[in-house]
Amino acid sequence: TFSPSDDMSLIYVYLADVNPNISKHLVIDGRVAGMVRPASYSISNVTPGRHRVGLDHMEADSILLDVERGRVYFVDAHVWCEDGALHARLQLADETTGRQHVMKSSLANIALFGVPLLNDKPTGTCSG
Repeated sequence: TFSPSDDMSLIYVYLADVNPNISKHLVIDGRVAGMVRPASYSISNVTPGRHRVGLDHMEADSILLDVERGRVYFVDAHVWCEDGALHARLQLADETTGRQHVMKSSLANIALFGVPLLNDKPTGTCSG
């Protein structure tokens, strides 16, 4: 619904890439917050303030977001192979673009009693 509670913010992270062999853990502030896969998205409820958003604990490829109470943020994630290693680039997307990607994607972050079910392992390898 793209509607956070009044005292929280929402961060949607989507992976628009179509490579079916890539899935990554979404990491917010050093903690696994869910999983993203191609043509999927993950939603995180966060408190207002500064948050580091990344994939698979790759801090060099993460971004810092200063989020405001009651707002919705969209992060576009791109994953690619370079020199035999997977890399990610995350960037803040405008609301129109973010909503379009989320609406045509599937929810990848599944939680039970507020705890993400992370039986899935990240996938994706590079051959250099």
